[in-house]
Amino acid sequence: MKKYFVFFLFPLLLKSQEAVFEFKEILANKQETYNKLKFVKNKYFYEDENYKVRETCSGEWGGTIYFKDKKTNLETAASATCVININKIDKKYYVTSALLHRIAHTKIIEIEKPKNLEVFKLPKPIGFNKGRKIYSVEQVESQSEKGTKKILDSSKVLTLASFVFNKRLYHIYTDTLNVYLAKIENHKFVNILKIYNKGIFEFKQNKTKDGHLILYFKREDEEGYFDIQENKIILTKFN
Repeated sequence: MKKYFVFFLFPLLLKSQEAVFEFKEILANKQETYNKLKFVKNKYFYEDENYKVRETCSGEWGGTIYFKDKKTNLETAASATCVININKIDKKYYVTSALLHRIAHTKIIEIEKPKNLEVFKLPKPIGFNKGRKIYSVEQVESQSEKGTKKILDSSKVLTLASFVFNKRLYHIYTDTLNVYLAKIENHKFVNILKIYNKGIFEFKQNKTKDGHLILYFKREDEEGYFDIQENKIILTKFN
C-alpha cells in the first residue's frame, strides 16, 4: 500500500490579475514516486519550430548558448555560463544560467532574435602541440552579449529552475539557506513564498512525458524533488 503524508496545501494569491500558486508538501517512498516517473529524452537542450539549441559550460571560465536556425543552418551564439533552462514567451527566449563556484551566481538574459547573435569563431590559438591547436578554456566559450538583454545578474543566489505560467516567468532559487518561489522585478528576485527551509546545492532537472518539470535534489540529510506543473508545486521528501 502506498502511504502519502500531506503536510500542507498553500494557495497563494499574488495580486489581483496575477497568478494563484498552490504548494503542497508530502512525505513518500522514492521507489513509489520518483523512480516511476517517465522522463522525456531530448537530442537537444532545447528545440522549437525554428531552432535547435545546444549549450556548453566551462564552469568559472564561462559558457555558451548556441541557436541553430532550422531553415538556414546558421548557428549563432552568446555568452551564458552553465544554462539550466530556456523558456519562450511571445517569441522571446529567456535563458537562465546558474553557477555554484565560491559564491553562487545567477544570470538571466532575454533573446528576441537569435539570428542577431554573434557567429562564434575560435580565436588565434595560444600554441601548438604536434600540429594541434591549443586554446585556453575561456577561448572556447563565447564572450559576446550581442543580441541579448540582461534580465537579472545576481550573486549569492543560485537558480534551480525557471518556468512559465500565464506568460510570466517564475523561478525557484536558493540563497544557500532556504529555497524560494520568486518572480523578477527591477532586475531583482522578489520572493513569493519560501518552499524549503534548507539550501540546495546538488540538483538536476527533467521533464516528464506529461509535461511536468521535475527538480530533484539531494542533501546529506535529505533527498526529494519538486514537481512543477503550471501553478502547482509539490515538494516530495523521501522517507
